[in-house]
Amino acid sequence: MKNKNLITLILFIFFLASTFLKAEPVKATVQSVKGSVKFAMPGSIFFKKLKSGATLSSGTIIKTGVGSEAIISVTPGAAMRIDENTTVAISDMEFSKKDGKVTRRAANIQLSEGTLSSLLDSKNPEATDFRVKTPQGTAAARGTFYGVSVVDGQTFVKVEEGKVGFQKNPEPEIE
Repeated sequence: MKNKNLITLILFIFFLASTFLKAEPVKATVQSVKGSVKFAMPGSIFFKKLKSGATLSSGTIIKTGVGSEAIISVTPGAAMRIDENTTVAISDMEFSKKDGKVTRRAANIQLSEGTLSSLLDSKNPEATDFRVKTPQGTAAARGTFYGVSVVDGQTFVKVEEGKVGFQKNPEPEIE
């Protein structure tokens, strides 16, 4: 009986420790909005006007109009500027710290059309996993400043500072 209680206690401690070390989902914060920018909450098809200060959950879709842009902090230390005529979906935002050091900063952005620029804190790049997915592939960065555009179905990546990897989507199999 003693061994069973000891095993239960050990399992409980491991469960508790993994809970505290795990990255937690976060909400993105809208820093500024210029022009016509709309958003749809996760699961909704209805778009509303986006305002500075709003918080956005994973799964939110954002659309900018002509001459419009939005700047959004996706996680602490990771921000993006969504340029005019752009459609993006934000997902899988996570952030965690331990002893004052960032241990995980992650976000996945689905860029359907248009241009976005990302600025990522260059401290602790190994803890950062920021990905911009396009119809052709995924641009991934750790600590850098880069932009991704999808124009007429083509993806373009420009790196201002740091390194960005791009992985092309596999070609669909024809049966």
